[in-house]
Amino acid sequence: MAEARAAEVPEGKTLQVAYVLYDRSILSSTEAEPTGDASPADRKIDLSTVPASRWGAGAPSAGGGAPVQHKPSLISSAPMTAGEKFGSWFHSSFLTPGAYVGAVFRGLVKELGDDDDFKEDTVGNYFADSMTRAARSFAFSATSGFFEKAMFATILRQDPRYHRSGYTSAKQKLMYAVTRVLVTQGDRCGCHQINASFLLGGAAASGIADFWERSERTGPVHTVKRWGSHIAFTALGNVLKEFLSGQ
Repeated sequence: MAEARAAEVPEGKTLQVAYVLYDRSILSSTEAEPTGDASPADRKIDLSTVPASRWGAGAPSAGGGAPVQHKPSLISSAPMTAGEKFGSWFHSSFLTPGAYVGAVFRGLVKELGDDDDFKEDTVGNYFADSMTRAARSFAFSATSGFFEKAMFATILRQDPRYHRSGYTSAKQKLMYAVTRVLVTQGDRCGCHQINASFLLGGAAASGIADFWERSERTGPVHTVKRWGSHIAFTALGNVLKEFLSGQ
């Protein structure tokens, strides 16, 4: 008898019942169920009454169009321990090619802007002085990184890493990257904070650099200029990370 009753159920009816059961599964137990004698095929689900949290990131639009993607403005990650911060600083400062390539690039750029009228402008002098500047730049980068990414980041409990945004607009991505020199994530809340670890660390390294800079490039004015250049180079690096690299 059971086999006979199963044979009497049309295949389309079975699919309709399964479809309705699936549709109903997305509704909470407190949401109204359709009443009356309407057949399962006539019972429609109003997508506008379904909470967006039930759909997640791929929620369909009310008009049945493409899913609405909710883009975060900040990609968060687990906070780093003090040991991880110091280890990350050491690795990025001494064990990566970028640390040395960046120092050479900064040395070449700064030597181009040198307006010293008391030396002979030759190719040999340019590259020799550029490498001297590169050595000083490397020392500054390692010192600033120690304060920004390790010491102050640990004391102030801030994340020293750059986190890419979830924006898709080029303008929004650019603004986000540039402002990360002023804003960062906190370890305890993952929220936006003033990037005090970076700003204070850069200022400290700019002052300490007087110990290895030439006498004509020392003093408060040059300290502030070094600090400003460091902020500008870091902002440029953030833009490259935002558009070209991973987190």
